[in-house]
Amino acid sequence: MSLKTKLISTISAICMVLALLTVGVWAVSTASVTLGGSVSFTADNVHARITGNVTGTQETISLPNLEYDVNTDVNSTDFQSKLSSWSNNDMTFTSENLITMTITNENLSEERSLFVTLTDNTTTDNVGKTIKQGASNYTSATAVEVTAGNTTTFTMTLSVTDKNLSASATVSYQVELRDANAEEQVKAVQLDENKKANGITYALNDETMTASITAYDDSCNDNVVIPGYVSYGGKTYNLETIKTTPGQLMHEDEYGPLYSYGTYFSNAKNVIIEEGVKYIDKYAFAFCAEYGPGFKGASNVVSITIPSSVIEIGEYAFGGNNEETGEDCGQIETVIINSETVASGLTSNTSQGWLIYFANTIYIKTDIVTAGSVGSYVTNTANFPNVETITSGEYAGYTKFSK
Repeated sequence: MSLKTKLISTISAICMVLALLTVGVWAVSTASVTLGGSVSFTADNVHARITGNVTGTQETISLPNLEYDVNTDVNSTDFQSKLSSWSNNDMTFTSENLITMTITNENLSEERSLFVTLTDNTTTDNVGKTIKQGASNYTSATAVEVTAGNTTTFTMTLSVTDKNLSASATVSYQVELRDANAEEQVKAVQLDENKKANGITYALNDETMTASITAYDDSCNDNVVIPGYVSYGGKTYNLETIKTTPGQLMHEDEYGPLYSYGTYFSNAKNVIIEEGVKYIDKYAFAFCAEYGPGFKGASNVVSITIPSSVIEIGEYAFGGNNEETGEDCGQIETVIINSETVASGLTSNTSQGWLIYFANTIYIKTDIVTAGSVGSYVTNTANFPNVETITSGEYAGYTKFSK
């Protein structure tokens, strides 16, 4: 699986709370300091090492290395133990009442550059602060390129500005590492401990690094977003295929067994499929309420968005008719198409799995239309007489075909 994406590794919410306490006028250049807070670490297909230390105290505190590659499980006991050591340290100021925190970001890739960004949200009271990247002053949220095999270091120095006053600082910063060579960023949805997000439950395959949907609880029916990528345990999995529910045997004849399938999204209204999904299985969003025992149709869907990554749609994926009554099933009104492959295959109202059979309005990316890659059924003005190129608003960059 190749990812044409920007891959992100994030140390988020490094919240180091420093409380500098004094009693009366300082006769000695010391103060009690507590370093606390929490650290979380998320990374997607990046090989990097984060190291840190704190100096200017009675003894230097070296923070454990946080090394991450695509095989690292950030939920492991060992990794979480190292994370916890980045907080809850007690220190005492010594020389000149200075404390310096250093974070070094090392790119372990042999091929790719990384962009490293530090976003500083530190608040201070009677504490001076400087941040440098290498030897230069650093402006918060500025991306710094780190080429393959090299490092960059951020240094934050805090100093007490008035020894006669109590001093405190809340240090909060986020370090983001992303692949500088990839074309676009992976938008991965973080799963909870039950491998669930936004009402959808997934099964994950560590051999193929793919995900599959196993359940949906109807909690987001108005707007169901189906991600192309999900993240769990520091790993990213591709939802390549949107499948139907497991089929139930209806009957067997001389041609073999006949199964009844259904959709997980039987009550969804607006469905947005995100980049990364390549295949939409047969009956995945079929609209008929009942094709047979155990079949659930997506008869409530009124709009659906197809990403550019989709290259194949199975038969009856978006509709069909009830074999018993002959009734056409569905009420889809709007289809948004970003895939050139899908757009070019719209040669009849039942092509591409009945995607546009019920549609009154179709939005197709204008560059696909300009390239002449739209199927003949859509471009036939007898079917969609109204054609408009949208240049502003929600559908800017699309061409609208409507009845």
